[in-house]
Amino acid sequence: MARASGSVVEAVPGSPTAVLAARPAGLRMRPQRPARAFFAALLVVAAVVAILAVFTKATDRSQVLVLTRTVLAGEQIEDGDLRVVAISSDDELSTVSAEQRQSVVGQYAKVRMYEGSLLVADSVQAGPLVTPGRVSSAVTVPLGLIPVGLREQSRVALVVTPGDELAELIGEAPRLVEGTVSAIPPNLAQLVGTDAGPRASVSLSVEIAPADVELVGSAKAVTIHVLGPDDPFPTSLSEVGVFTDVTGEAQDVASTVPSGSAMAPVESAPPSTTGAG
Repeated sequence: MARASGSVVEAVPGSPTAVLAARPAGLRMRPQRPARAFFAALLVVAAVVAILAVFTKATDRSQVLVLTRTVLAGEQIEDGDLRVVAISSDDELSTVSAEQRQSVVGQYAKVRMYEGSLLVADSVQAGPLVTPGRVSSAVTVPLGLIPVGLREQSRVALVVTPGDELAELIGEAPRLVEGTVSAIPPNLAQLVGTDAGPRASVSLSVEIAPADVELVGSAKAVTIHVLGPDDPFPTSLSEVGVFTDVTGEAQDVASTVPSGSAMAPVESAPPSTTGAG
């Protein structure tokens, strides 16, 4: 309540007007709430810790090895195949540090490693990929008969037509040879996709048994068929779509394999001319 005294309004003692008038002029402070202030301080501290953690992670970089070219399975790694890059450390990546460069040089790639990819510890091994007791042999295959899905470590069935000298001893009929592809040309996909002509061929490295080395090495012709990891090895030429005529020469090589099977060729091929020079 307030009462007028002349031109001056006087507040009644104890009234809200008197209480407000009794407060000092200037900044008025709200009542303090300790709990709210405490939680606000915790949020500020947590935000600072998070920012520091992110900054530390971003600046904590490791020197690791990266491939300068695509290295195929079975190839020996050379010093020029490696370069050093700095990346943010990540405990989940089993990268190879730059300090291990000399120990990596001379090892063999277990799988295909692409240019620009990080070198992973489990992707190399000290020894060659050739299985003990087996031999790596170069096999020349018609380019038009390269099967779909062929790559390093593919399990394959080779249809081998014996060369003239060996044919005098074992006959001219084609033989089946089991093998494992150890290396292919880096540009095989591009070669298969080109029209290089019917006589074009490509050389593959295939791991075979020592007993088959002479047969494969002196072969007049070789075709290749991809097998699944658990597929039984064929016991007859007809199982891989190969038939022979009365002279024993292979006819319609791979062209009769059912569409969609693991042994389907890249494209239908004309009858084989393995007897040609």
